Amino acid sequence: MDQLEHCKNCGQQVLGKYCAACGQKVYKESDKSFKAILHEILHFLTHFEGTIFTSLKTIYSKPGQYSLDYSNGIRKRYFKPVSLFLLIVILYLLFPVLKGLNLELKAFMRDSKTETYFSKSIEHKLSQTQLSMTALEDKYQHLSEKTSKLLLLLLIPLSAIVLFAIHFRSKKYAFDYFILATELNVFFLLTFYLIMPLIFYLLHWISGGLKFAWTEEIMVIIVMVLFISYTTLAFKKHFQKKLWLSAFTATLFCMVHLFFIVTFYRYILFSTTMWFIH
Repeated sequence: MDQLEHCKNCGQQVLGKYCAACGQKVYKESDKSFKAILHEILHFLTHFEGTIFTSLKTIYSKPGQYSLDYSNGIRKRYFKPVSLFLLIVILYLLFPVLKGLNLELKAFMRDSKTETYFSKSIEHKLSQTQLSMTALEDKYQHLSEKTSKLLLLLLIPLSAIVLFAIHFRSKKYAFDYFILATELNVFFLLTFYLIMPLIFYLLHWISGGLKFAWTEEIMVIIVMVLFISYTTLAFKKHFQKKLWLSAFTATLFCMVHLFFIVTFYRYILFSTTMWFIH
């Protein structure tokens, strides 16, 4: 009779390849071979790529399905929501095609009068630190890149709070609102701060430098229409509401979300970064 093995992690007896108590795989001497290492790397890469592709495909083809499945325990096929959001944030910060969420210091001075909050804060910091404008811009850029990573994480809990306020009668768990907020923000960041700017950049390059007359007002309208449309379908799927009610609540959510992105986020990023400059 074969001797029963014990899990090296928790000490429980193991029947099979995995421990029933803690889930750890029973590793043998063969698992230390170079072939086994290559197999682990290949498995990680294919699983990593496969779950991300499935997650993004579901997010774009079936709004609300990704967060609904994950909340209902269907998780094996998907990449973890928060990890996916962090991956999008890292991609955005590494390749900032559109710098709307990570503005340079001079952007706050553009078209601003000397009595504005941003201008006064910059003038006060220059006087306080005795730095030149160029040195202050360099310090701000270096610090804001780090600060913006942390502040972007606020998008999820703040969005979840807004979702709860709008759908408090839906009797959902806080976890459900959190995961739906993550899906909506993944779509928002990936679509409007990576994919769309990249498309406009490619069109500009293909056309030989032809400039497109896209004003900030037009871009805001395009973003709002697309985001409200996506959020409406996500709400309809997630909360099982009528289309008109989903559209109404989606409009409320998107207006609050855009206000946070355009106004509140920039104010916090600027104030926090300036506070750290000495």
